Amino acid sequence: NTSLERLSAVPQTVEEIAETTAAWQSISEEAVTMRDAKRQVEEKNKLLRTVGSQPLDVLSLQSRWEDLELRLQAHQTVMEGQKERLKEMVNKRIADYSVEVQKFSSRWNELKPKNVKLGDLASATKTLTEVKDWRADFTELHQAGNKIIGDCEHFGMAAPMFEGMAELEADIDKTCSAWDKIESFISELEELAKQDWISFRDRLYTFEDFLQTWTDNMKAAKVDSITRALGAEVDRLKNVVPYLKFVKGDAFTPDHWGQLFRLLRFPKTITKVVQLEFRTFLDAADEILDKATELKHLAARASGELTVRQAMEELAIWGQEASFAVMEHSDVKGKLVPIIKEWRDIMTQ
Repeated sequence: NTSLERLSAVPQTVEEIAETTAAWQSISEEAVTMRDAKRQVEEKNKLLRTVGSQPLDVLSLQSRWEDLELRLQAHQTVMEGQKERLKEMVNKRIADYSVEVQKFSSRWNELKPKNVKLGDLASATKTLTEVKDWRADFTELHQAGNKIIGDCEHFGMAAPMFEGMAELEADIDKTCSAWDKIESFISELEELAKQDWISFRDRLYTFEDFLQTWTDNMKAAKVDSITRALGAEVDRLKNVVPYLKFVKGDAFTPDHWGQLFRLLRFPKTITKVVQLEFRTFLDAADEILDKATELKHLAARASGELTVRQAMEELAIWGQEASFAVMEHSDVKGKLVPIIKEWRDIMTQ
C-alpha cells in the first residue's frame, strides 16, 4: 500500500520528480525480492491444492501486486508527460519572473538613495537600514532566478536571459558596497557618540584621531558620490573641533549650563548635565559653529568667575587659619592700637 501511494503521487516540481524517481528506483529494487516471495507463495498454493488442503487467499494481494507492476512499468511514461507539463509551468515562471525583475528595477531606480546626507546621524542610519532591506530583497529575487535556471537545466531547456538583471545586480552591488563604507563610518562614530559628555570631554583627542583616520581613508579611496559625502561630513565635523573646548563646561555652574542649553537649543527632554552625551553636541554641530562667539564669551566668563570664586575661597580659608603677632602702640591721644608685626611678609602670602 505504501509503495502504491508513493507511485500515485503526481510531482509538481523538479524536486518532487527527483523524489518520485528515487522512490521508483527503491521500489523496483524491492520488487525483485518481492517477486521471488510471490512465486514461492504461488508454488505453496499449488502444493496445497495437490494434497487437498485449503490454499491461501491471495486474490486481493494479487490485485494490488498487478497494480504495482503496472505503475512501475508506466512510471517513465507518466514522468515524461508530467515533465512536459512542468516545462510549460517553467516557461510561465520565466515570463512572470521577467516582469518581477522589471518591476524591481523600476522601484530601485526610483527609490534608491541618491543624495547622501550624513549630517543627520539618525537619518543616515535609517537610509542604511533601507539599503540593507534592498539588498535582502534582491538576494531573494536572485535566488528565485537561479532556481528557474536550475529547473531549465534539469529539463534540458535553454537557460533564460533575464533582461536588465545583470545591470540591476551591478548597480545594487555598487550602491551597497558604497554604503558599507558609510556603515563603518556610522558605526565608529556611534561608539564615540554614545559616550557620556562629562567623562568624554577630556578625551576629545579620540574624536580628532577618528576624523584624521577617515580623512586618510578618503584620500586613498576612489572619488564618487559616497566618498565626497563622507569627505564633506568629516570636514564639517573637523570645523567643530576647535570650538568643543568652549562647551566642555569644566568651570560651568548650573547657571552657565542653562545658558549653554539655550544657546545650542538642546532638546527639551535634556534638562540635566548628567543626561548629556557626545551625540548631543554632534547633533548641535551647526549651532556650535553659528554661536561660536557667544560660546567663547560664555566659557571665558565662567573661567573668570571660577578664578574669583577660588580666590575668595582661598582668602576665607587663609583668614580662618592665619595668626598674627601684634604689638601695642599708643596714638597721639594715648590710646593703645594693636599693630601687626611683620606685615610685609603677610601681604606677600
